Amino acid sequence: CPNCSSFINLDILPTDCLTEISCDCGQNICTTCKTSSHPLLTCEENKISLKEGGVDKLLFDLSKTEGWKQCPRCSVMIELTHGCNHITCSSCQNEFCFQCLQDWDTTRGICSSGRCEVWQEDRLIEAGERRVQQQEAAGHRQFGIEERQFRMRQEMRALRANEGCQHDWHKTYGRLGECERCAYPLPAYGMVCQGECNSTVCYTCASFRIPRQGWR
Repeated sequence: CPNCSSFINLDILPTDCLTEISCDCGQNICTTCKTSSHPLLTCEENKISLKEGGVDKLLFDLSKTEGWKQCPRCSVMIELTHGCNHITCSSCQNEFCFQCLQDWDTTRGICSSGRCEVWQEDRLIEAGERRVQQQEAAGHRQFGIEERQFRMRQEMRALRANEGCQHDWHKTYGRLGECERCAYPLPAYGMVCQGECNSTVCYTCASFRIPRQGWR
């Protein structure tokens, strides 16, 4: 909620028939653009108004400080804490580049502007490190320096291949950490891609959320 900061999951609401809801604090919220209700303005007009210093200016100022971006189609605020620059908006399913906000070329698996890399180097290293840590936890041991460096290079190479990978999911038993897409814990089994990306995800993501090729 833009007024009291309460969490309201607007993604599950039928926006085609429900245009606004009321928070317990009394604030009315537009279910389409996720900002304060704007009965006299369209969502696009409201977006322009906010950029010029409207009621949600504090949120926009905070977004600049925190590095958040708005979906270029529906204006919902998005935070990227890990993963690559390929974003799929949870509100409108728009696929775009987090760096420049241009459309994502899903055929070639790159930003349509041609200027942005699929991965920022720091996030790629972080994602590789997370994979290696999960491997150590699953095997109940820590790798030596040389083995750890080898696995890091291997996983970073696999992560780079993710956008073009033709996923081939196989059910794999064991403690596999957590799903790389939704962070659901995998204490007993998970779905591991036997293709180039070597991703480990939950059954739901492998079956319904991740496309046949690439990532979201």
